[in-house]
Amino acid sequence: MLISGGNGWHKIIVTAMFDASVATDDAYLPGIRNKLILVSLIVGLLEGMPLGSVTASIYKGIGGQLNSLILILAFGAMLGKLLADSGAAQRIATTFINMFGKKNVQWAMIVTSIIVGITMFFEAGFIVLIPIIYTIVAETGLPLMYVGLPAVIGLSTTHSFLPPHPGPAAVSTIFGASMGHTLLLGLLIAIPAAVIVGIFYSRTNFVLSAKASIPAGLVTTKVFKEEEMPGFGVSIFSALIPILLMAISTLGDLTLSKKDPILVYLHFFGDAPIALLLSVLVSMVTLGTNRGKKLEEVVASMGVSVKSIAMIILVIAAGGAFKQVIVDAGVGKAITAMTAGLNISPIVLAWIIAATLRIAVGSATVAIKCRVKRMPIFILC
Repeated sequence: MLISGGNGWHKIIVTAMFDASVATDDAYLPGIRNKLILVSLIVGLLEGMPLGSVTASIYKGIGGQLNSLILILAFGAMLGKLLADSGAAQRIATTFINMFGKKNVQWAMIVTSIIVGITMFFEAGFIVLIPIIYTIVAETGLPLMYVGLPAVIGLSTTHSFLPPHPGPAAVSTIFGASMGHTLLLGLLIAIPAAVIVGIFYSRTNFVLSAKASIPAGLVTTKVFKEEEMPGFGVSIFSALIPILLMAISTLGDLTLSKKDPILVYLHFFGDAPIALLLSVLVSMVTLGTNRGKKLEEVVASMGVSVKSIAMIILVIAAGGAFKQVIVDAGVGKAITAMTAGLNISPIVLAWIIAATLRIAVGSATVAIKCRVKRMPIFILC
């Protein structure tokens, strides 16, 4: 092939060049998906892999990556759609805002966005919260950035740190980690990060000096009336069912003997796909049929939600393909040899690369996926 042999540096250079081509052009998911598949093919061929081996690596990477992750993404999208269409997400938001008051509206937005963001993808959560943000700004006269930034930060941190969001869920799957443990440890990082940036940073002169206003034409986004929304109790319960099930399973691991028969049931119901499936089934009743909606209407809404994540699934699959190609092509061994003498923590090194790619590509999911495929290599260094 075009490039073969050498001391391994060519492998790193080729992969880095194509990584950059993915990251620095556009951040639209269709483009990223197409580029990752194309890059997988080109990198494999340039590294001297036989044609049949390249395609076999791609197929193996896609299958290994999606695995149970596809169920997590699908059920998570369905639950988020049920919360949005029923008005439950708005109920959670307005309740916390009334509870905290105008003076502490930023804290209300942080708490709301974290709770909403645990089970709703960033885009869906943003669409749900944006009319509430606009309403608060219009009624209180507070700056848009002052009210809106904490909500966006809360959604962004949950999207980046917590399953069942695509990036963290993919990391858990790749490393064989418990979704429950990942969720609990992620909360320990996500909450302080959201508070530091969403509360304290948003009060700096740099942020407050930014001039922002409600865009014309967006103020008509639907806001549910009081009588149209479910109660706060059923809303928060429906949103937190998967979290409770996974948390209980994790606590069982920490407190019970490994031979305790109860663990079998805790692991079953606390497994992320099962926990989300049960959440969807319960929410179909609590937020759907019990609210006067026909079952056909609820199912149709859930169908729309699955369509909306199709591109995300393809991006994650493409990332799996790329990971498998660079492993089979020997790029991992080259990176191991290159970084063996570096006096730097592999965790810090991986973080620097991931943060740089996040800035370049704009997508947390793509940044996480592109870096996590290298992380096992760094750990071995």
